[in-house]
Amino acid sequence: TGFGANAGGPMNASATALGGIGGFGQGGANSGAGGNATAFARGETTGNGNAVTTTGTGTGRGANSVFSGNNSTGGDGGNGTSNSIARALGNSIVTATDVAQGGSGSSHTGGTGSGGKGGIANSTATAQTAGNSLATASATATGGSGGARGGTTALSGNGGAAIATATSIGLGAANASANATGGFRGIGSNNGSGLARANSTGTGGTAFARATSGGQVVSFFSATATAQAGSTVNAEARAVIAEAAPSRSLATGLESAAYLTALPLSADIAAAVAGNPNAQTIGTPTVLGFLSAGYSGDGTGATRTYTASVSFAIDLAQLGPDVGPLRFALVDPVSTGGGFDTLRFQILKESGSILDQTFTSLSAANAFFDDQVLDFGLASSGVLDGLLNLDVNLTFTGDTVGDSFGTGFVTVVPEPSTPLLVLLGLAVTAGVARARRSVRAQP
Repeated sequence: TGFGANAGGPMNASATALGGIGGFGQGGANSGAGGNATAFARGETTGNGNAVTTTGTGTGRGANSVFSGNNSTGGDGGNGTSNSIARALGNSIVTATDVAQGGSGSSHTGGTGSGGKGGIANSTATAQTAGNSLATASATATGGSGGARGGTTALSGNGGAAIATATSIGLGAANASANATGGFRGIGSNNGSGLARANSTGTGGTAFARATSGGQVVSFFSATATAQAGSTVNAEARAVIAEAAPSRSLATGLESAAYLTALPLSADIAAAVAGNPNAQTIGTPTVLGFLSAGYSGDGTGATRTYTASVSFAIDLAQLGPDVGPLRFALVDPVSTGGGFDTLRFQILKESGSILDQTFTSLSAANAFFDDQVLDFGLASSGVLDGLLNLDVNLTFTGDTVGDSFGTGFVTVVPEPSTPLLVLLGLAVTAGVARARRSVRAQP
């Protein structure tokens, strides 16, 4: 823990925590888990014209290796938690920087058995000033790496989850940046999930949130949400794999939201295409996603721009030499108020645009996103390194409180003998899908 307070001059506070290393495993014994670490840094000033800077670093330590023996279990990496707060009761610049790192799971260097899971990372940064000086908060969380398995039948460890939350508050520019990267997977396992939240209150600045994960055929994917400040704005990004898909309801009240789920659960797969007969014809869901943006609830009427986007890479080498066409199905648009002033929707393949549509009419947007299937030809066309890289972007521009728009979409890259390898879509129940369909039928 680091704490400092003053009434004048610069104020710097920092804290660093490091967990202990887990014990070795040998002769069939399990290895010990890595130690957890928690850091807390807080700096405060009551004067004007000062600068408050806080830095927190919490690093969970890794579990040691398993050297020998059969059917042993690698220890999990330690969790890393850190919290940094910079606060000015007067008019002073405030900067809070926070980093959390999960420890690595135990790997097998001999014998057989499962690898340990990566540790969880949780980073929180808060910067608050009572005046119009700059407020900057940055939170970075990286889950620990999963440990390697011993032998060919055991499981490697999954990467650790990452959670990052950044909040900046002031009467001037307020910038908040949150980055959450799930820990890297062991062979045959998945990266950890990522959850990033950024909240900004000020007359200017940006809230930026990015979450990253990956695993198996969807080797990499990220979700990014960005909101232009001018009042209070909140941006959230979620990237999960082989876990329950985030509910669309989590985006309620957010100025920007980007959610992406790879290898979804069967219940989420069934819900994703419910009420969308065209989307149901192009394959079995493998990834679910949702993008939304809306004008700030306490906005001043000035024009603002918010963006939500996802990027993902499909490993075509895992699918065989002759993959099928790349198809998108746009599903279940949802809106409030007048929707938007302008809305831009883009799809990029290998950084080149394959779709770019701009709307000024809510009814036109609803019609476009209502269970429409798009075919972009052979998926492998133009792919040079075996990874099919795709980006989907939603850009909202508006000036009216209560306006918002969101959509789900489906992407399919089938093998010759199977209908689907990748799908991105809004995960909703059949009943909710039917209710939304009745809403979007209104002009």
